[in-house]
Amino acid sequence: MADELSEALGEVQALKDEVATLKQDRVGAATKSQDAENQVAEVLEAAARRLEDIAGRLEAS
Repeated sequence: MADELSEALGEVQALKDEVATLKQDRVGAATKSQDAENQVAEVLEAAARRLEDIAGRLEAS
């Protein structure tokens, strides 16, 4: 009985460790996702500024 309890406690600890690792991985993935989203937003904003500039030049000509 003591062996089974010891084994079960070991398995629970292993699961806790795995959950902790998965949480860290999730945070890392969320950070990378946010970084990528910010980069896309910057590119889109730059493209919008270029289009506005082109439109302004076309109107002036």
